[in-house]
Amino acid sequence: MSADTAKPQIGQLLKDLQVVDEEQLVLALEEQKRTKERLGSVMIKMGFLTSEDLDYLLARQHNVPFISLEQYRLDPEIVALMGALATCVEDYIGDFPKNDEHPLFMRRRDNFEFSASWSVRLANCGYHTMHTHPLGWISSAYYVQVPQAVSEGDEHGGGIKFGEPDIDIGEAGEARLKIQPSAGRLVLFPSYMWHGTVPFESDEPRMTTPFDVVPK
Repeated sequence: MSADTAKPQIGQLLKDLQVVDEEQLVLALEEQKRTKERLGSVMIKMGFLTSEDLDYLLARQHNVPFISLEQYRLDPEIVALMGALATCVEDYIGDFPKNDEHPLFMRRRDNFEFSASWSVRLANCGYHTMHTHPLGWISSAYYVQVPQAVSEGDEHGGGIKFGEPDIDIGEAGEARLKIQPSAGRLVLFPSYMWHGTVPFESDEPRMTTPFDVVPK
């Protein structure tokens, strides 16, 4: 990545926008070094930032528009869905063992938050290429609608597969796990894990609402 295209660091944005002063930034960096948490989360806990401040900074960092949801009325069904998904994530994290060396378990905190959520509608022969979610901690696939033929077996494709990178490394790069979807199923996995989907054959759409979670 060239210097021209590199994303600005949160610390530099904080200084450029004069959100915090040098002393506050130094204190936050020292606390981040101690706790191993993200700098933004540390600064919120220390009272230097609000959650909305951090959202704005992340939008600036990734050069995307910042939209405050306070301006919009959220659909009660979506709110209920996110609440149910949050309960599932809590149960998932609750089963993590204490391990300060494992890349997933070492980031466990008392709380978490949804850092991103979106919807995907795939038609006949649609699929996702293999990828990871570098800004997440825990990622997901929640299946809203799945073609009946796909739910009944894998002969028509449509499953999610894990462990196959987007480069050819021979047998070592073959998928380690495949999960066949069904409506209402939630699949949770580490954001650093390579994943993608198998093309499917059906005139019915395949709809998901994926999301990412980060420690808070």
